[in-house]
Amino acid sequence: MKNKFEFIKPMEGDNTQQKSKFEQAMDDLTIKEEFFRSGGKGGQNVNKVETGVRLRVRVKDVWLLTRLRELFPGSMTDEGEFLIRCTSERSQEQNRQNAYELLKDRIKQALHRPKERRQTKLPKSKKEERLKEK
Repeated sequence: MKNKFEFIKPMEGDNTQQKSKFEQAMDDLTIKEEFFRSGGKGGQNVNKVETGVRLRVRVKDVWLLTRLRELFPGSMTDEGEFLIRCTSERSQEQNRQNAYELLKDRIKQALHRPKERRQTKLPKSKKEERLKEK
């Protein structure tokens, strides 16, 4: 007796999941970390330890680069690098994590395309109301 159900084996290429736009954008970035002495809270530790973190990000995607320039013009260098600077915490590791989180947030913000407003025709009654008010 034959089985009523046939199981179809998935093709070998079907198991790959497509990356989201955000993941693709993050893969295309070249990130260079720099550490420096940061001011602010930390007492004497601030003068001895390099706790500030600066990320220099090279963006390969031209559209993303122009969008970052539009949204964050003060964070772009003349060479086309996107800068993230974090000095809010006392430890280098916390500042580093905060800098990467800030980078992710700004990339997501740049990838979000605002919906274009479609103009709608004003109803005749609204036009008449405007004319009466004048």
